[in-house]
Amino acid sequence: MVNQQADLALEVLAWAYVAARVAHSFIHLGSNEVVPRMLAYFSSWAVLAAMWLYLAVRVATAARSAG
Repeated sequence: MVNQQADLALEVLAWAYVAARVAHSFIHLGSNEVVPRMLAYFSSWAVLAAMWLYLAVRVATAARSAG
């Protein structure tokens, strides 16, 4: 929001991150099986990394076109 680079793709990634963290929490508080919990955790990590990468590309592209 500060960079004015937020768009629908970033919002979808953010909600996917929230969904993965909720899934991880439910698994942790429920059955606490290691493999599904690990998959939920690493999928949330992957979504977060994708968000940062996407934002970095958007900021770099905006800076290049503005300069």
